[in-house]
Amino acid sequence: MSRYWTKLLSLLRGAAGKETALSSFAGKDGKAGIRALFGRVRWKEFFLAFAMAATLWFAISGTENVESLVDVRLEYKGIPKDLLIRGPSLINRVSVRISGPAGQVRAMSGRDYVFTMDLSSLEPGENSLPIAIARTGLFGGLKVIEVTPPEIILRAEIVQTREIPLKPDIRGVLPKGLEAEALLIPEKVILRGPPREMEKIEEIVVPLPLGSVTEPGARDLRAPLPLPAGMEAEPASVDAVVSVDWKRKEVRLSRPVQVQPPVSFAFSLRPATVRIQTAIPEGLAAAAADSKEIRAFVLLPKFVPGAYVLPVEVSLPPGALLLSVEPAEVSVVLGREEDK
Repeated sequence: MSRYWTKLLSLLRGAAGKETALSSFAGKDGKAGIRALFGRVRWKEFFLAFAMAATLWFAISGTENVESLVDVRLEYKGIPKDLLIRGPSLINRVSVRISGPAGQVRAMSGRDYVFTMDLSSLEPGENSLPIAIARTGLFGGLKVIEVTPPEIILRAEIVQTREIPLKPDIRGVLPKGLEAEALLIPEKVILRGPPREMEKIEEIVVPLPLGSVTEPGARDLRAPLPLPAGMEAEPASVDAVVSVDWKRKEVRLSRPVQVQPPVSFAFSLRPATVRIQTAIPEGLAAAAADSKEIRAFVLLPKFVPGAYVLPVEVSLPPGALLLSVEPAEVSVVLGREEDK
């Protein structure tokens, strides 16, 4: 490197010349001295010397060794299926101090570095695993000075597997007169976890938020499973069908059988009255005995005199369910119009 400095100094001396020393202008007035000084400078050699100095500076600054901190993301692979990892230092990033030429270190900044740790050697109990980034060549020819933290400490436990039932927990306020029930799909899951924790679990309660409900209907939900710490489930979430319907009360009553459509000739029904059992919305149950919306009737297929056995139809108010009607059929005898 010294020969470059020697050449540079000689060029600078030659560019100015021997007569350009400031002392030689001491006796002259200011402007004339300056003109005489710059008039004797050999500008071509001066600028060449300046360019060499700048190039030399950049070369030196680019090869000078510097240090820098780089973030490295950690990923994991090879976790044994029969083991469950429970920290305490299952981290996802480390800080790495690297050293090398300034130019190469600058080129490394802003990149996303990933280091994958192989956990296939884990054993039950506490495991101390060094973060061996320095052996991988992740940073090319740069030197890895320090990794913080230098290791991770993992506690691995033997996994127990068991099938656990699920219980729906419908959450929300329903309007008066409505009720809800839920179906979970699937109704059981495979739970994995430490044996001592598995012994405490008999079922998993799955919360199902209703949201805003104003009328009967069904809605589909995707519900994640609320699992204790250190537990895994397959699947981790389940489908749920929440059905909202009227609260109903069973009512038994009698109704005369009507003929539809009405006829203008004589007819007879045996029996003329049937017994109806219905589940009716609670708000309508008190007035069910006198309700005109609850009717029993038969539909005539034709208007030809004769004897027929016809099924009994029942009309109910909205929200009511027919449970049974007895008898389910009646005999109908149609006469002639003059027999009416």
